[in-house]
Amino acid sequence: MIFKSLHVKLLSIYLLIVVLFIGFLGGTLTYSYKKHLITMRENDIIDCAEEIARMYANGDLQIINLENGQTIPVLKTTAKDFDASIQIANTTSKRLFYNMNDKEMTIYEKDELVSDEIYNTVCAQGQIYIKSNYYSDEMKSNVSTVAYPLHYANSGKNDKPWAILIINSDLSSVNKAYSSIISNLWIPAAAVFLIGFVLIYFLVKGVVNRVKKLNYATQRIAKGKFDERIEIKEEDEIGQLAQGFNKMAEELALSDASKKDFVSNAAHELRSPMTSINGFVEGMLDGTIPAEKHEEYLKIVSSEVKRLTKLVKTMLDLSRIESGRDKLNLVDFDINELIRRVVIRFGQKIENKGILPEIEIDDEPLLVNADADKIEEVLQNLIDNAIKFTEEGKGLYISSESKGEDVIVTVKDEGAGISPEELKFIWDRFYTVDKAHTGHKSGTGLGLPIVKSIIDQHGHSISVKSTLNVGTEFVFSLSKSQK
Repeated sequence: MIFKSLHVKLLSIYLLIVVLFIGFLGGTLTYSYKKHLITMRENDIIDCAEEIARMYANGDLQIINLENGQTIPVLKTTAKDFDASIQIANTTSKRLFYNMNDKEMTIYEKDELVSDEIYNTVCAQGQIYIKSNYYSDEMKSNVSTVAYPLHYANSGKNDKPWAILIINSDLSSVNKAYSSIISNLWIPAAAVFLIGFVLIYFLVKGVVNRVKKLNYATQRIAKGKFDERIEIKEEDEIGQLAQGFNKMAEELALSDASKKDFVSNAAHELRSPMTSINGFVEGMLDGTIPAEKHEEYLKIVSSEVKRLTKLVKTMLDLSRIESGRDKLNLVDFDINELIRRVVIRFGQKIENKGILPEIEIDDEPLLVNADADKIEEVLQNLIDNAIKFTEEGKGLYISSESKGEDVIVTVKDEGAGISPEELKFIWDRFYTVDKAHTGHKSGTGLGLPIVKSIIDQHGHSISVKSTLNVGTEFVFSLSKSQK
């Protein structure tokens, strides 16, 4: 259970990494240093053995005479300097005839033979024998052994040596130096570990506390508390995450408010026709409305049913578009031809209101890549609104033009216009600005939200400019066909 805590997990990872790092690095460095000390000791022994061999070859040292019982000073010094046992073996009999122990400084004969390994390496192969850091039963410690050939004066190096000089160096002093280094290493390593642990503890604690804030805020958001915000001043990744969280919370709050408004407005819009239908039907059933007027009121009921059906369909269309379930069917088509068809469809309405249309489109095709049916719906909504709020004798302007990789479509009217206060709400569902135009209710307030959703779905934008008593202009873009 304890390892479920992020704090404990991060500290445990730190401890593991530090222990492995210090253990591996410290072990590697101390082992390398110990090996270096042993190698240096062996190189010094080889240099000393080489000097002794040169002295014998030059006649500076006498061939050992066991009967005189004298200790050769240079061998005595070598034994003392290297904590060594020095042996000299005759290559003819392979017998050890000289052994000096640096502790007792004595010379005595031993009835022992030099090992075949040493003899073959030095005499048969002509090489220096080295055996590093092994345990010697005789010396009761780890030793390194160097065996070197001794030649007579004026003999060649390829001649068989008359004897083999064997130096067994006790490594106890090297091991003591190694142990001292380890002791001196682990003390600062432990201090670094403890200091690092304290620093990491508080650093991790700060990170975990901020994560806890995020977790608490997330739980609040999950319960619908969209006013929850996180105060984190740091600008690191967690700070950026907190900023993203706050932005998400704001979007959720807006979405929640929009959803509530939608439900409220939808209920209001649906209640109005349903109330009318219910009132007329009950009036006919209870006789309040006389039989001779049933046909008249049934026509009103039919009109309200159609209005209700259209409202529900529009709401479903908007829901599908905004949820992404209504996929685009992108094709290449002539936007100019589509504009002509839509304008012709509204021709009678334009003529009846006495509006003066001005269509600025080329006779040549202007191909776009978009969903033709949805763009037709966009044009129908925009042109229908323009006709609805434009008075007799005023103008209606529709144009298209190529601009870079896009096609720009403009729908402009000389209607009553929209005030700046209302202009920012025109894309909201169920919002109507009829009072600024006609003073009476008209439409559902879903047309422009559908228009914007369709253009957004195409990855483009739509803008609006309006001035009271001057008119309104909508401009949207589409991707030009690559053909």
